[in-house]
Amino acid sequence: MILSTGQAGLIIDNFIAIDQFGTDPDVKYCFLSSGHSRYCRKLTSKWQSDGIYCSPTTAKLLPVISSRKKGCEIPDKWIRPLDLNVWHKMDGFRVMLIDANHAPGAVMLIIEGDRRTILGRILYTGFFRADARFYQNVIGLSVLQEKKFDTVCIDSTYVDFTGEEFPSRRSSAKEAANLLRMLKCNGVDNVAVSVPIIGRESFLTNLSRELKCRIWLHPERFEIAHILGINGDFSNSKEDTYIWTCSQTESEQVLSMTDSHIIITSMLPNVMSNTSLK
Repeated sequence: MILSTGQAGLIIDNFIAIDQFGTDPDVKYCFLSSGHSRYCRKLTSKWQSDGIYCSPTTAKLLPVISSRKKGCEIPDKWIRPLDLNVWHKMDGFRVMLIDANHAPGAVMLIIEGDRRTILGRILYTGFFRADARFYQNVIGLSVLQEKKFDTVCIDSTYVDFTGEEFPSRRSSAKEAANLLRMLKCNGVDNVAVSVPIIGRESFLTNLSRELKCRIWLHPERFEIAHILGINGDFSNSKEDTYIWTCSQTESEQVLSMTDSHIIITSMLPNVMSNTSLK
């Protein structure tokens, strides 16, 4: 069975939650597949559970991500990192996390019941990117190929992509670099690149190196870059560069208060109404 997962996440047998953080007292295990804002928006400091299971990278980033909004800080005691590519024994099931090749720390989850009588074997993809790099993960790919799944819960955001080919991260950065060079030649002094709080790290790194110019990141995002060990291509001072970053919600404010141009880094305009998996 194939299910399309939206923003609601998934509840399994009323005691396992993936990317869903409600108040159901029967839920014993909560998994977070990514630090993406879509999945973290329901996490607040008032949320109570035994813990949040996630990848080691997400565990490092989650305190920074959650600190952006007052009252949403996630205490360290709730965060329980699980290593990738190995089975973890839980109460009545086991789980494996596999690199989803998306935002840093993003994982797919394989959940398997002890006797496969109730849970069966479930693959939850979350956000993922199935490009050449994804297929270089020999261990994760071998597990996906050798397992027969009773249920596949797949993120279908781009299943109805209307373009001929989904661009690679490097080609996207080259195209953006060419656009920035053109704007610079036309006298544009400041350009803001719209990015989420987490994600687009490879794009921004490639863009910085293409232009041989550092990119300004706001404090939280600069801290994330430092945690990931890629802050050398970025700056926390706007005076160092003419390329800034902003969130999508900040775009209108940037346009109204500055003379900046904004580059939107999303393929969503090329997605039609999703009907393929309904």
